[in-house]
Amino acid sequence: MANWDWQVFCKDTIDGEVVANCWGSGKEITYLHWMIEAWGWTLAVSLVGLVIALVVGSLIGVMRTLPNSPWLVRFGNAWVELFRNIPLLVQMFLWFFVVPEFLPRDWSLWVKQEMPAKEFVTAALCLGLFTNAPLVCCDVLAHSDDHCPHAEADTDLDGEHQYRYQDVKDKAQDHELHVHGTPH
Repeated sequence: MANWDWQVFCKDTIDGEVVANCWGSGKEITYLHWMIEAWGWTLAVSLVGLVIALVVGSLIGVMRTLPNSPWLVRFGNAWVELFRNIPLLVQMFLWFFVVPEFLPRDWSLWVKQEMPAKEFVTAALCLGLFTNAPLVCCDVLAHSDDHCPHAEADTDLDGEHQYRYQDVKDKAQDHELHVHGTPH
């Protein structure tokens, strides 16, 4: 650790000179300033994405459990499958570059050129919509076996296989306890 150059965080990003107060002032922007600002943006995008995920995920989760609305259930299932099966980076690309092309021309130009903080809005919206699918998947909100295929794994087995399945689960738990040093 003695050989590390900690002053790199206090260097100006333009000329590489060490700034006296390490935070920079006026036109001086240090690497530490960049890092703190990046952490702030990351936290802001995450929190807005979390709110979007909770709101949309709750609505979709309730929609998937409505007993007399098969079309809403199908829509909820399709929503989860769509957002769960497209990687996040691909969704970011689609939301930022492709979706605006399907909007009316005036809206599309506004979204691509004039919308304030368009990168932030796009990232937060994408993260929220991507995150709500796992929230709803396997019915974290609904606790229903008919939407979560692997929740039925223990119940679909006959007696002998159920015993073997439970035995394997118990051995795995015993191994986990042994590995982590927790007494049996």
